[in-house]
Amino acid sequence: MRGNVPADLDKIYILPKMRSEDPRNRFQLVWILNLNVSSSRCLIRLLFKNVKTGYYLADTIPPELLSYCTVGSYFAKGRKLIKEPALGTVRKFTVNSSEHNKIVRIQDALTDLEYDLSLTSTRYQSDFTKNNSAICKNQQCLVFHCDDMKIVIPCAVLAGVYYFKSTSLREAVFSQNLKRLHEDYSLDDSTLHAKITMKPGAADSDAKSIVRFLANGFAGSRMRMVRNSVNADSGQFQRLKVDFPVNQEITIKARGHLATNPEGGKTFVVFQVLEEDSLFPFDSITIDRRTYEIDDPDGDTETFPALTAKSGKNLAPSNPSSRYIRRILQNHVSIANCNARAIRENKDYIPTPRKDEGKVPKLMPGDKDVELSTQQDYPMDDIAIAKAKVERDDGDAAEPDDYSMPLDDFVRLVRGLKGYRLVNEDSSIAAVTRISLSRQPVWQRQRGSRKPSLRETYGNTAEKRRECAYVWFRYREKYVCLVEIDQSGLPSGCSTYVLISSTVVTRDLADEVVRDYVERELFDETQKSLRRKGIVLERKNHPHKDSVEHLSAWRNRLIEIIAVCAFG
Repeated sequence: MRGNVPADLDKIYILPKMRSEDPRNRFQLVWILNLNVSSSRCLIRLLFKNVKTGYYLADTIPPELLSYCTVGSYFAKGRKLIKEPALGTVRKFTVNSSEHNKIVRIQDALTDLEYDLSLTSTRYQSDFTKNNSAICKNQQCLVFHCDDMKIVIPCAVLAGVYYFKSTSLREAVFSQNLKRLHEDYSLDDSTLHAKITMKPGAADSDAKSIVRFLANGFAGSRMRMVRNSVNADSGQFQRLKVDFPVNQEITIKARGHLATNPEGGKTFVVFQVLEEDSLFPFDSITIDRRTYEIDDPDGDTETFPALTAKSGKNLAPSNPSSRYIRRILQNHVSIANCNARAIRENKDYIPTPRKDEGKVPKLMPGDKDVELSTQQDYPMDDIAIAKAKVERDDGDAAEPDDYSMPLDDFVRLVRGLKGYRLVNEDSSIAAVTRISLSRQPVWQRQRGSRKPSLRETYGNTAEKRRECAYVWFRYREKYVCLVEIDQSGLPSGCSTYVLISSTVVTRDLADEVVRDYVERELFDETQKSLRRKGIVLERKNHPHKDSVEHLSAWRNRLIEIIAVCAFG
């Protein structure tokens, strides 16, 4: 699997043609044009208008940037001017999304008086504007009526919100193959708990959307509609036909254009969705991801050469070379969803021997800057363009950070649990009591001729045994034991193990968890073994930063996990 090197989208030139423009020229995004989808290419055209001179320019982006490049936004020399407020007013409205949603052409939903797409131009651009005006008006949209207001939502806007949230999700939607993003998933109908094991290259932030498409028939059919409509559109206008993935009343806060319509009411044309409250068919989710160990007791793993190189400033529409390490471009967009934020989320890691993954890259330093591309890569391409993937930065997603919690920091973290008190809805008070802590070396396996692993030692040195800590306490009549392996020097660490029981959790049970970790036993097997003994085993990821806010949030979430088991 190729490694990921973070890159900041705000520092990348995302519009190829506009890069050649005079940097003093400012452009405003006017409308989303047609698609270009083939086996090797997936781009969408945008129409811009020069703020000063009024002439028009068309440029392309990958569809996963639709929620970043929104109508009314300003651009200069290929970059979005993120500090300049976009055009439009903000409104909140409620529409009833159902199987009867009305999808029509823009020209059948809007007049030029409501939103002018006639593209009045200077004389020398008459053919260009005439053709692109027709393309604008042949794009598709949803129309709703709320009291005296007509709501027009372009399909391209919904595509960016629900279906093209990342490069990996966009590729899966167009291929109609969500299996490329996950190994398996399950949904417990009684507890409404979902579990999904993500494949390498899939974005964790897409897990909730993937499960929604898999678990809900309405959402799945709407996902398939996206590709089917493109296949059916064989004419000049390859258009997006996109609907809401939910069958419900949905409240939306959006930025858009407000105008008077010919019937005497108001028309609101949505440019950008800021908030929405679509529902998910689950209340909690566990996101599993495999972590591949670097320390391989069976010897060196196979490698293949892959170049690392500095990222240039261009997001190119060309196909990349397969020789370069893939990069992640964070799409800094936050679309608030109160229902998504309320879903209890836990991220777990499945330790997996490297041989199960296959070849891994042997990194070789490159000697030049490279451009980036979200298009398909081909081994025969020998150009300096690296593969890139765009991932959404949703408001409730975890912040990436290099912080790896050492054992001393963990001890400091759990000391904050002493005296933790929670006022319940019935005004009763629950508190953490009888807290105690023990530190010791981790369980050591019988090695024989095998060298010690990093799971047992620091630096594969038998004399330097790795430490672990056990923390016992009581909360809401439950006995709890936290098992923490020191994370120092672990390239693929583990979460904090949480053992919960109605009876005392003994040291032998805690030792069993550590032994299974050292022996690379699958977490599910350890969980089943302890369940037979009346112990609930969960995992809690470490804080992403060593800050008061992150440590406090970690403790609060831990208590929530225990409280759920106490009520269960």
